[in-house]
Amino acid sequence: LDRLETYMGLEAIDKFKARVESSLPGKTDINSLSEDELYKVSMQAYARKEMDTALEGFQTFLKKFPGSDKADNARFWIGEIYFSEKWYEKAILEYEDVIKSYPKGNKVPAAYLKQGISFSKLGEKANARLILKTLIKKFPDSNEARVARRMIADIR
Repeated sequence: LDRLETYMGLEAIDKFKARVESSLPGKTDINSLSEDELYKVSMQAYARKEMDTALEGFQTFLKKFPGSDKADNARFWIGEIYFSEKWYEKAILEYEDVIKSYPKGNKVPAAYLKQGISFSKLGEKANARLILKTLIKKFPDSNEARVARRMIADIR
């Protein structure tokens, strides 16, 4: 039963509800949370390495507030959760969504970098180099471009 609940995501929902209740006393209905409250609780779960809980929170955030100024950040953190779990293919897709859907967002350079790292971890060195070179071309003065330059030199 536990495995089925986990598979269906019920455990993550329950954990997220518990995180909401502990972080925001008196708040028991996830649907009544404001944009800021929902994002804050999701980030707290991420900071505590409660990845299933954070994932549920960020996905709920994107469903409730798709036009939010924080939507690009929520999508990026979903990519980070997948990356931390070594689900590099899923992470690549989330980072791509950040890049395509929020081209002026503050997480775009980081999304390119993490996408390049993900390809490298999958052994797809040509794709990694291509993404990292794109990052350098589009954001040459960013900290991420500096890291990308070092990475390209190491990718053989």
